[in-house]
This record gives sequence, structure tokens and C-alpha cells, in this order.
Amino acid sequence: MRLIWLLLIASLLTGRSYLRLIHRSRTLRHLLDTEKGNIAINNRNNVTVSEKTSEYIYYDFSEAEMKIINELALGEDHSISLGKKVRDAMEEEYDINSGVNPLRKSLPLKLNIDIISYHARKSFLNGNFSEALSLYQKCIDYNPVDGRPWLGMARIYWKKGNVEAAKNAYKDGLYYNSKNPFLLQSYAVMLEKLGSKKEAIVLLENSVKHNPTHAASWVALAKLRERFGDINDARNCYSKAVEGDPKGYVAFQAWGVLEARCNNIDKARSLFQRAIDTSNQKSSHSYQAYAKLEMNQGNLAKAENLLNQALKMHSSSTRVRLNLAEISEIRGDIVGSRKYYQDGEKFANKCGDAGFFQSYALFELRQSMSPYGLKDSNEIIRRLFKKATAVNKYHSASWIAWAKYEQKLGNIEESRKLLIAGISKFPNSKNVGWFHCALGNLAYHDGDYNTARSCYSRALSTTPPQNMLPVILEYAKMEGKAGVITEARRLYELAAEKFASNERLWNEYIQYETTIVKSNANIINKLNERKSKAIKVYSNNEISPAVAVSDDDFLEDSADKNTIDDAFNYLLDEIDKNV
Repeated sequence: MRLIWLLLIASLLTGRSYLRLIHRSRTLRHLLDTEKGNIAINNRNNVTVSEKTSEYIYYDFSEAEMKIINELALGEDHSISLGKKVRDAMEEEYDINSGVNPLRKSLPLKLNIDIISYHARKSFLNGNFSEALSLYQKCIDYNPVDGRPWLGMARIYWKKGNVEAAKNAYKDGLYYNSKNPFLLQSYAVMLEKLGSKKEAIVLLENSVKHNPTHAASWVALAKLRERFGDINDARNCYSKAVEGDPKGYVAFQAWGVLEARCNNIDKARSLFQRAIDTSNQKSSHSYQAYAKLEMNQGNLAKAENLLNQALKMHSSSTRVRLNLAEISEIRGDIVGSRKYYQDGEKFANKCGDAGFFQSYALFELRQSMSPYGLKDSNEIIRRLFKKATAVNKYHSASWIAWAKYEQKLGNIEESRKLLIAGISKFPNSKNVGWFHCALGNLAYHDGDYNTARSCYSRALSTTPPQNMLPVILEYAKMEGKAGVITEARRLYELAAEKFASNERLWNEYIQYETTIVKSNANIINKLNERKSKAIKVYSNNEISPAVAVSDDDFLEDSADKNTIDDAFNYLLDEIDKNV
């Protein structure tokens, strides 16, 4: 019988079972997890307890028997790696016999990964991407089945504009864990932003099929259904999200945003309140979403009250301060508005909120053309744009807004340098199309229409479909001023096909036909009829199939609430006034 034990242990050692041999007081202790094929060591009480059976297993051998085991295990045919494991184990016993912390217990592997993941995420949020990537890689080396490090790496690559690397991280993570709902949902959100809506839907449907209680997947699927115009399906998805996670406020909040867009104001208010109640009045995001609704309804006092409650929940929130500053500016309280920006600057600097500094710069730009402008406003505005790109160099909206500002001042070469620098630094950025569009605008105002057309065409080819509207309208405006009526109309019709419910589109199209082409009343009336029908359809909850929803998905980390659209369009309008 003892000979059988010798052969069994020798065979285990010469195989690939990850056995660690420890010879301590002639007792060899092993714990075999038959399901995983791993052997663990219990360093206490000279026994090993099986996690599956709770049985005590003793292996007591003579010195001669231990010598045979070592000879069999460490022979010439034995692998180098296993030999190293045995030597390490023997060195460990030497340390213990030498009095090196014999009572120390090793941390469980999962706890090690939890700690490293925590520090990796903290590094990511602080903008230290290289350190975060290194820590996430350590987690993967420990356990590639854990989805968290793959998710973290993918988000870092996406933030840096390396789309292919982000895709590969998601694919590798799903290779090891194909049903992980967090990977499936986040990958789908990224694909949707890249314009691959159908692929995104497939991933999300797979996620909710295998993980029916994963609320985030239902919410992401609801937002995609909405963008395809399937409002009832979107509502059904939100309902499923609430069923899957009754204590989660996110689904109520997202659902409220949908109802607000559909002009169901009372329903939206009810959902926002449920989101706040579900979070035990602790979600500043829900207060902020509710406040935004009231601001749009003109209820500034109620919006301000909600935002102040949000600030109590999250005293360092830069987004809440932005909204409070906006309310003060609407009321004409410029001093109060500026104070909100000044108070929030230290928090924005700490959390790397480039969008805050960009919004602050645009605020000072607006005031520079009014009696409330500061003496050195140009230097202040440049400082804020520079700060925005310093705290987050990947925030493309700040680069573009800065370039447009320099263009407004007549510093064309400086503007062009900023845009070219942005393209060269972030060639794979999801917003690279905006850089090309801004370069097209520079060429257009220089009278170089061929270069402008090339830039606008490149912008359209690199911009996700749901974000194309401003590019199409800018391109159409250029063709209109160049006198190419057929091409301008083609672009306006393209926009009408894709974004039929967008009021701005129809206003610009009608203005073009009225002031530039000077079309007859019949054409103008038909356009007005099409506009009314499209807006009415939207109000009745039947959104056109390719409707643009330009707000950022709050399930993703983002500092772009007041970003490219506002900065880009505002500065373009100012530039056009001077042309």
C-alpha cells in the first residue's frame, strides 16, 4: 500500500497538477480540489482540511520514502518550473524554521485581486493610465476569468482613443468568460458609439438572456431601442431592469429621461422621484436629472432646490455646480454664476474634469462680449482651455473648443496647429471627425472649398452615425454659401432622413431655402409641413428610426455634458457673424 502512495505522489509531482511539496517534520500535507485540479496548502496544525469534504488527510513517510519521492519528482525528466516550485517550498520551510513570522497567513487569492483591482480603478480615475494598465495586467495574470481587469483595460484604451486595443480587451475578456454581463454591456455601449448598433444589440440581447437580472444591460438595450425609434420596447426594457434590480435607481432615472424627451413631464417627474427614493436620497445624479427637467420647464426655483440637495449628497460635484452656475446666468446673476465656477475649480482639478474647465472658458467667452467681461478675459479663457487639456489630454472637446476660440480671434495658424496636434495625438479617437470638421471650417472661411470638402468628407466617414448631424449641417451650410445648391439640398435631405425629429435641422434647412436660395412659398410651406409632422410624431412617442440622442450615456464615465455640440455650434455662430 505504501508503495502505491509513493507512485501516486511521484506521478502527481511529475505531471502538471501545480502540487507544492513541503517536507515538515516528516509530514506532507496536501489538499486536492478535484473539481479545479489544484492543490492548496494549509499551514496550520500540521493537517489539511478538504474544502469539499472537510476530511483530514495525513501523509506520514519515513526519511527513506521521502528520499525516493524527491528523486522521482526532481529527476532529469522533471520540468524546470516544477523544480522551482519545490525549491521555493523548501526555502519557505527554511524561513519558517529560522523564525520568520511562522504564524503569518497568506491572503486568499481573490482578496489579492480585489485589492489590486481597487488600486487600478483608483489610478484610472486619477488619470494615471499606465499604472492602472500595469495593475490590471497583474490581475489578469492571477486570474484571467475575472472580468474586472479586462473591463478596466478596455475603458482605458477607449479613453485614450485606441479603439482596436479596447475591442481586443473586450474580446479577450469574453473569451475567458463569455457570459459576463459587465463586459457584454460595456462592449455593446462602445460599439453603439462607433455606429455598430446591430452588433451592440446582439451583445445586449445575449447579456440579458444569460443574466436577466443585470439592470445595466437592460438599460443599455432600452437606450438602443429608443434610438431605433422603438419606444414601447425601450419602456419594456426599463421595466425589466427595475424587476431585475428593484433597489437600483439607474433604471428609474434613465426611464425618466426617456419620458421627458417624449414630453410626458408628469411621468418623468414620477420616475425621477422614484429614482431618488430608491437611492435613499443619496443619488446626486438623480437629483441632477430631475433638476435638468425642471430647468427645461422654466421652474428655476425648483431646479435650484433639487441641485442644492444634490450638492449636500456630493459636495465635490462639478456637474451640479455647472447646473447651478447655468441657473444663475439665466437669471442674470453673473457674479453668482462665476462664483460657482470658481468654487468648483479645485474639485475639477482634483478629479480631472476637463469638461468643467471647458464650460468655464465658454462662460467667460460669453461674458467677454458683455459688460460683465473681465479685463484680461482672453488670457483667462486661454488659461482655462489649457487647464482642460492638462487635466485630461484625451478630452477632444476642449482641444476643439480652444481651436475654435483662436479662430474666432483671427489666430488661424494657432487654431490649425491645435487641430492638427489633436489629430496626431489621438488618430483613433472616437471624436476625430470633429477635428476634421473644424479643419474644414477653417478652409471654408479661407475660401479653399476643395480642401474644405475633403475635410468634411473625412469627418463624415469617421464620425459615428448618431453624432453626424452637426457635421452634415456645417457641410451643407458651406455648400450653400459656395452656391452649390444641389449638393446643399442633398446634405439637408440626408440630415432629414437620419434626424427627422431634430428641430434645429428643419430650422436651418428652411432658413437656407428662404434666405440663400430664396425659394418660392410653395417649397417653404412643404418644408414647414414636414417639420410639423416630424416634431408631432416625436411628441407622440414614435421617434424616427435614426433619431440622434446626443447626451452622454451616464452608465459610462464622462466629463462631456457641455461638450462638443455646445462649444462647436456656439463658436461657429460667432465666427459666421464676422464673415
